[in-house]
Amino acid sequence: FIRNIPPLAYVPLIVICAGVGRRPQIIVITIACFLIMCVTIYQGVINVDETLIKAARVLGADDKVIFVRVIAPATLPFIMTAVRLGASVALTTLIAAESVGAVAGLGMRIRSLNNSFDSAPMLAYVIIIGIVGMLLETIIQFLERKLTGWQEKREI
Repeated sequence: FIRNIPPLAYVPLIVICAGVGRRPQIIVITIACFLIMCVTIYQGVINVDETLIKAARVLGADDKVIFVRVIAPATLPFIMTAVRLGASVALTTLIAAESVGAVAGLGMRIRSLNNSFDSAPMLAYVIIIGIVGMLLETIIQFLERKLTGWQEKREI
């Protein structure tokens, strides 16, 4: 039920409850990212090969060792995918949340420029958002290469 409600629908309620400023933005971004990341990581955990877990048990591993040595590494590609999705959703939600209940930020500036039809600075802010998104993606790709270099990749 909650996953089907767009996070931006919560913005007015959260602004009423938490006030104006950074706190409602953080709450909305957390709501937006949590379910997407949680579902993605959950899929990674349930897709861990059962044979690996059974082999670890046969070799005498307890639950902690199985989690650290088997489940966490096998789930790491899913975690990185969740981080990539979460960063994208966080940036989108941040801009939208700023345009509704913020006193500063790129989203608020774009909204204020929209009211005055001043397109040149508005375009500059949109380009800045694009650059921030590309930087986030580059950082995540770097981390993914470092952390999951062992994973086989398919080239399409």
